[in-house]
Amino acid sequence: MTTRLPIKYINAYSVVDNENSKNFILYTVNRLEGLLNIRFNEWNPTIFLDIDKIENKIKEEVPSAQIHLLGTVKRFLMYKNKDNTMIYKKYSNKINSLYKVLNSNRENKIIEKNNSSETLDYNNLKNIFISKIPDIKKNRYIQFRNYIFLGFQLLEIPTNLCNLQHLKYIKEPNTLLKNIEDKTHNYISKIEGIYNITYNNYKNNKYIGQINITISNLHLADLLDYYFDNFVLESGYAFYNGIEFNSNSNNTTIGEGIRKVSKKLFNKRYSVNDYRAGYLKQYYQTERTYQEKVLNSKYMNNIYNPRQDLLFSN
Repeated sequence: MTTRLPIKYINAYSVVDNENSKNFILYTVNRLEGLLNIRFNEWNPTIFLDIDKIENKIKEEVPSAQIHLLGTVKRFLMYKNKDNTMIYKKYSNKINSLYKVLNSNRENKIIEKNNSSETLDYNNLKNIFISKIPDIKKNRYIQFRNYIFLGFQLLEIPTNLCNLQHLKYIKEPNTLLKNIEDKTHNYISKIEGIYNITYNNYKNNKYIGQINITISNLHLADLLDYYFDNFVLESGYAFYNGIEFNSNSNNTTIGEGIRKVSKKLFNKRYSVNDYRAGYLKQYYQTERTYQEKVLNSKYMNNIYNPRQDLLFSN
C-alpha cells in the first residue's frame, strides 16, 4: 500500500506506538487535517506550539480519539526531530492524563458490570463451546475460522485480536519459531505433536517482549488440526486467510467474526473484551500467587497491575 505520507513519518509513528497499519496512520492524519483545516504538507512545528488551541479543536472528540489525535501531533514532532523539546513533553503529558481518565472510566465500568448480572459466565460458555465442537466442524471455511478465533478466547487464555491478525502458519519450520528473523509476524506451528506459538507483533510488545506459548487445551489443538488439514493450503499463509489467501482481514473483521459466532452459539454478540473480562472474573475466584498473576497478564499481552485484583476479585 502507498500513501501520500512520507515514509519517515510513518516510521516515526511506528517507533512511538508500535503501529504498523498505514490505514490507521492515514486515518488519524486525515481526521486532524479536517479539524485543523490544514493539510499535512502545510504542517510545521510552530502550528502545534499552542497546545491549548489544539485541545480546543479536538474537544468534541471522545477521550480515546483525543489520544490518537494528540499522538498524531506527537509523532509529527518526532518526524521533525523535535522529540526532545518542551512542547513534545507537553503533548506526552496530556496524552498520559487522558489515559488516566480513560482507564478510570473503564475501571468504573468494569466494577459496575462485575457487580451486575451482565458479566458472562465464562466457564459455562466454554463448556457449551466444547459440546458444540462436532457441529462446529460441519461449517464451511469462513464460519469455521471464526469459531477458531472464538476458541482462542474460550479454550486458552484470551488473546488480543492483533495477535491473530499477524499470525502466520509455518508447516515445517527449519528453526525455532522464536528465532525467525522477521519479527513483524507472529508464528504458529505444530512441533513434535504440540502447537507452538510465538508472538512478536502485538500491543505492549516493546514493554513485554516476545511471548512463546504452547497450546495445552486438547479441544483447541483438535480444531487447529482440522483447520490446517482442511483449509490452510500452504505454509507461510497468514493464519486468518486460509484458502482465501488474497482476502483482507484485520482486527475489526476478526472481532466481528467472533461476535457473529457468539450470537449463533450463545444468542448474544459477545466481544473479545467481554470474554477477557469474563475470564479474569473466574480467574480471580481462585487464590493466585504474584508470579501466577504476572504470567497470566503477560499471556494476555498486559503488564500486571495490582488494580486488577480490586477490579475482578469481588
